[in-house]
Amino acid sequence: MKNSAEGKNIVIIGSGVGGLSAGIILSLLNFHVTVVEKNPLPGGLMRSYRRGGIDCPVGVHYVGALGAQEPLGKMFRVLGIPVEKLFFRMGEGGIIDRYIFDNFVFDLPVNIDAFEKSLKSTFPAEIMTLDVIMKNLREIARRMLDPSFLLNQGDPFQNMDFFQPMGDFLDELEASVDLRAVLAVPCQLIGVQLAECPVIFHHMILAGYLFSSWRLKESGSTMADVFTRRFQELGGKLIVNDGCEKIILDGGKVTGVRLKSGINLGADTVVASVHPKILLDMLEPDAL
Repeated sequence: MKNSAEGKNIVIIGSGVGGLSAGIILSLLNFHVTVVEKNPLPGGLMRSYRRGGIDCPVGVHYVGALGAQEPLGKMFRVLGIPVEKLFFRMGEGGIIDRYIFDNFVFDLPVNIDAFEKSLKSTFPAEIMTLDVIMKNLREIARRMLDPSFLLNQGDPFQNMDFFQPMGDFLDELEASVDLRAVLAVPCQLIGVQLAECPVIFHHMILAGYLFSSWRLKESGSTMADVFTRRFQELGGKLIVNDGCEKIILDGGKVTGVRLKSGINLGADTVVASVHPKILLDMLEPDAL
C-alpha cells in the first residue's frame, strides 16, 4: 500500500494467492485482517477442479523465480510458505520445456546464457535481432534480482520502451515468424497475445522461468490450503461463501464493506484483490 493504513482493521476482498499473501503480510505486521471470499473454498485460481469426470487444471502450472535469492523465493520466505514442500524444480536435465511447432522444435534451457545460445543456434540469421532482445531481457532480469525490487514504492522500470507491445517491438526488429512463435510462449502463459503484451511483462515472465522453473508436487488445491492455513495461524479471519457487495464510504473515506448476506464489516482499510471491473461495481458511481 502506498498510503499507510490509519487503523488496525483491514478487510481483503478475494482469497486468491494475492489476497491471501496480502493477508499474511498484514497479519505479520500486527493488523487485524479479515479475508472475504464469495466461493465456498478459498484459493481462487490456485484451485483446480474436476467436472464431469474431466480434470480442469486451471490453477498453478509453472512457477518461476522460486530460488532462494530470486524474487518469488524471497517472497515465499517472508510469507513463511515452504517452497520445497510444495514444489519440485524443473530442468534438472538441462531442459525446462519443449516447444513443438510444425517445422521445428525448440528446447527451453535453464538460465539466460543457455537461452541466448539456444536462440542463436536455432535462428542464426537473426543474431542482431537477438542481441537487442537479450540486452533488454538481461537488464530487466538484473533489476528483478536487485534487493530493492520487492520494496520499490515507485516504478523500477523507467525505460518507457519496456511498455510498448511485444508485437510492435518485434515488428521494428523484423523478427521472423518462427522466432515470434518461440517468444510468444511466455505471453500464452498469462493469457495475453504477443501483439498486446508489454515488453516488460513478457521479459519478467521469461526471466523468472529462466532463473528457475518449478512445478507443484501435488495440486493447486494443496497450495491454496497451505496459504489459507498460514493466514489463519497468524490470527487472520476468513469468511467464505459470502462475497462483498459494496464498499462503504463516508465522506470519501472507506469505513467498511457490506456482504451479500447483508452483514456489514467495519474496516479502516479495504484491499480489493479482485479484477478492477469487479471493484468498480462495488463502489458508488461517483466514488472516484
